[in-house]
Amino acid sequence: MKNDTIHIIGNEFSRGIGQSLEWWKYRLSLYEHYTLNSIVNQTNQNFYLMMLVDYRFPLKEELEKILKCSGLKYLLIDKSVEGDFEDKMNTMPDFKYVFSTRIDSDDLFRKDAVEEIQCFEYSWRRALVFQKGYCYDCIDNRLQHYKVQSPPNTTIMYPKDVFLDETKRREYLDIHGHDQVFSELDSIVLSENKYMILVHKHNRRSVYVVGEQATELGRLTIPENEHEDILKDFNINNKTHKKVWKE
Repeated sequence: MKNDTIHIIGNEFSRGIGQSLEWWKYRLSLYEHYTLNSIVNQTNQNFYLMMLVDYRFPLKEELEKILKCSGLKYLLIDKSVEGDFEDKMNTMPDFKYVFSTRIDSDDLFRKDAVEEIQCFEYSWRRALVFQKGYCYDCIDNRLQHYKVQSPPNTTIMYPKDVFLDETKRREYLDIHGHDQVFSELDSIVLSENKYMILVHKHNRRSVYVVGEQATELGRLTIPENEHEDILKDFNINNKTHKKVWKE
């Protein structure tokens, strides 16, 4: 990644999700102690964290405190406020290109994920994809291999003018969801085992599969004696889940 490029790691607490205050407290706590901890732990800190919220999110002040305490450079953007995205982007140093990496609010990156992403240079409609990673059940302490052809936690490269304009972004991508990124963009598959999906009490989609289904999907169980070495690279230890807010 050259000096004319900025790297943004984006996440959101919006997308029309209406939930109870208790649900949001739990989800924010998961984000703080798992997702954000894995981002704070990156060996390469040359990026900005962009967090999107909207009027449905009831814990904006709490989120801002967490982001401030992280020590990361961040942009907290309220999608309900007209012009907030543009105003916040105007505070950034000048740039020509953007590497935009998505990570869901209950997923994690290994400590060297950003380092690998930034080994590449900008190219038109290029996507960087971590296909093979892990699935971790933080309730029952189970860990298995996980692979998806086009997972949500991809990096897409944009020219500045495209990234700043929602209409141009849609035309540039010309896809209907992250599951089309790998097939429709100029995609490069990155190293294995550098992301993790988290299974917890309130997953909307992710599940820990067992039995014949796990075998068919290649989601093989990882022996417990290997957990510690794997989890520490994602900044997880045996005390992590004890910190999560309890309903």
